[in-house]
Amino acid sequence: MSQSPEARYPEKLQADDPAMVAICAEHQAVDLEDLDSGLGTGGCVFPVMVLEVLRGVLVCANRPGERYASDEKKLLTHVARENEEYLRSRVRGQFDLAAAKARAQALELDWAGA
Repeated sequence: MSQSPEARYPEKLQADDPAMVAICAEHQAVDLEDLDSGLGTGGCVFPVMVLEVLRGVLVCANRPGERYASDEKKLLTHVARENEEYLRSRVRGQFDLAAAKARAQALELDWAGA
């Protein structure tokens, strides 16, 4: 687990933690605000999928006085899911670095222009 010095997350969560239950059920971003999670109430949790299996989560705390906008959630969801696409292409022996860089640049431009 890696985290910024400002954020304090537990090293382990209970399997029945509301955030984990929601992530396992939906396989999509979960806003922590309405949940009684060990991760707190300020931020979002994004599933990290590998070959369609939940392997972890990306937890992003809200910035002071702000919440993540829908376009930011979309970007972070995409980042968390790119992990699966990368692994699939590696397993198939079809990873194309130039194409990956082009996708990253296009995503950044799309997000910046939104």
